[in-house]
Amino acid sequence: MGALAGAVIGNNVGSGDAGTGAAIGAALGGTAGAVKGCREDGGCGATTVNRRQYYDERAGRYYYYDTRTSRYFWEDGSPR
Repeated sequence: MGALAGAVIGNNVGSGDAGTGAAIGAALGGTAGAVKGCREDGGCGATTVNRRQYYDERAGRYYYYDTRTSRYFWEDGSPR
């Protein structure tokens, strides 16, 4: 999609070079997709939350421990 959008923009703006626009669009789209995928997988330094779940029997809910802030969070991200 980034290459297609880049080709259209490159063809209509500047020197009118669709190939350059497509290359730039593909590079930006690929980079954005890689960052988004890495963050969703919990990598790239996006989070320091221990992905191991702990179970609170009294509350009947799972929670996580954030080693960076030394705080606990429920599985929905709200503070525990």
